[in-house]
Amino acid sequence: MQSAEEKTRKSKFLTVVLLTLLLIGAGFSVYLWGELAYTQASLLTEQMQRMMYQQTVQQVNTTTPKVTISARLVPTPPVKNITPNTVTFLTGYLEAINLTDLYYPSVLIANFTVKHYTANPNTTIECSYIPYQQVYLTKGVELVQIPFGVFPLSVYGGKPEDEIYITVRATVQIYWEPIHALMTEQTAECIIKLKVVPP
Repeated sequence: MQSAEEKTRKSKFLTVVLLTLLLIGAGFSVYLWGELAYTQASLLTEQMQRMMYQQTVQQVNTTTPKVTISARLVPTPPVKNITPNTVTFLTGYLEAINLTDLYYPSVLIANFTVKHYTANPNTTIECSYIPYQQVYLTKGVELVQIPFGVFPLSVYGGKPEDEIYITVRATVQIYWEPIHALMTEQTAECIIKLKVVPP
């Protein structure tokens, strides 16, 4: 059996342990509340700065001078004969003109996409291309020609007399560079016809 003194000592020890755990828990709670308050304040500040930035960008974009340019895609050649089961390439260029009213310095960005179509469900077409080109413009530039290429263009399972249509689309955007504000956006498209001929 335990003596009264031993029980008192164990009771005091248990009280000290429980008080220590309570103080540690309270300390963690205070620390976590402080961290939460700091994080909330930082998040609120970040959201306010983001809103101010978005408003500024919107105001700049609405007041940026808008210009009109012309863009066209020129395939070279527009029709190409291929044999069945071929790996080939297609080329052409994007031409942007009427650049005299731009504000400088500016940058022209061209984003390309390529799609294909054939009526033969047994034909497999795979292609790769460069999706993005960028040109820095300075005062006096009146014409920009940017090459595009589709390579490799693999055609499998085609038979003579099949026709395959490759559609190349370019979206041209010109930004006034000091503030990266959009001055114009134009889209151009061309279709290149592939004719499958006997080997």
